[in-house]
Amino acid sequence: MNSEVRKRWPGLNVGDIVTRDGTDLHRVIGTNGTAEYAPDLIDVVCIKEPEGLLNEDGVTRDEPWTRLGEIESNLAARYTLVGDAVVHANLQGV
Repeated sequence: MNSEVRKRWPGLNVGDIVTRDGTDLHRVIGTNGTAEYAPDLIDVVCIKEPEGLLNEDGVTRDEPWTRLGEIESNLAARYTLVGDAVVHANLQGV
């Protein structure tokens, strides 16, 4: 998406870093947005695996729902744009 489209349709664009559950990080690698319409579908690649869901024992976690490098297509509304400070802090341990 070019800068003119981004001004018209603020939100998720190619290159943005997003999270789905707050413990993961994904880079947007594609959208279905156009000059006329905001994107409602995005393609993302995992750059930081999420924590697994907390098990019933309240201590252990299940396997992550996505893996590093995995690509998925999903609704843009399921993701939240994260700021640079959040990205830097989350990637420190990677």
